[in-house]
Amino acid sequence: STDLYDDVMYFVIDDAINNCDKLRELALQQSYKKSADYRWPGLRASIPEEIEIKYTQFVCSRLGMQLKLSGGFFQYVDKSWIEGTCHYDPTVYTSISYLNYNPEENSGTELYDEGYFCDYYGDMISDFDPIKRKFYKSRRNIFGRNFYKRKYKEFNSNFKDPIVVENKFNRTFIFDSHRLHRAQNFFGKKLSDARLTMICFFVL
Repeated sequence: STDLYDDVMYFVIDDAINNCDKLRELALQQSYKKSADYRWPGLRASIPEEIEIKYTQFVCSRLGMQLKLSGGFFQYVDKSWIEGTCHYDPTVYTSISYLNYNPEENSGTELYDEGYFCDYYGDMISDFDPIKRKFYKSRRNIFGRNFYKRKYKEFNSNFKDPIVVENKFNRTFIFDSHRLHRAQNFFGKKLSDARLTMICFFVL
């Protein structure tokens, strides 16, 4: 489907990837690393070049514009990371493809309208960033999680009425990177059962 939200287009495409089962298998075979500077939750692995090429072609054809891939990753995030916080990406478009067969409820992605555009809320996000990075750097034990829950709930409460795109196997969500967005609940304990996506960032 294609939707218009305050004059900015975003796409939700089901069954977009051929042989998505093989893509999931490939994702499960990768070696993953945490963020070196603790900017994002979970662990990532770069996607193979042949996947990058095909996926970029797919996104460009869907958007009707020529874009370059600035980074493409498999990413898994287990429940110890709790849930996502509102942020924006420093690119033009972001694309998320969901790779869980039976995801938990409320584990998709929230996208916020232009009233929360990054130019206006950038300072608030920057102020929260050290809190987030400190938690991501930690062992994320029960005490750390409880403290962080209070902090991120207070932060996220500033943003209301998002579009919610549910986590569904082989669903792809493409949107304007500068729109505030966040992952909902993370789940699972290991790569094979955690929230697993392919996330790509595009520039002009």
